[in-house]
Amino acid sequence: MDRLRACFVAPVKCNYHRHCLADNLKQRGVDGNIIGEILGHSSGSITLARYGKAYIPKVLLEALKKLEYGIDEELRKLPHWR
Repeated sequence: MDRLRACFVAPVKCNYHRHCLADNLKQRGVDGNIIGEILGHSSGSITLARYGKAYIPKVLLEALKKLEYGIDEELRKLPHWR
């Protein structure tokens, strides 16, 4: 029965949840040091180096919009703007 079950249900490792938590907090702009403290790491650099995935495009766009280059109006003209 165990072999049959293994074919259909892969066990979820504990680290999966840590990765999801760290990535979700990062995407929401939470500082790496705070995320590290939540996960019990000694420093935030360990946390984001190990668990931090690349930022999603929406987060990157919000960061770029903080720059004053006049690109905001050009971005609004693009068909995929939300």
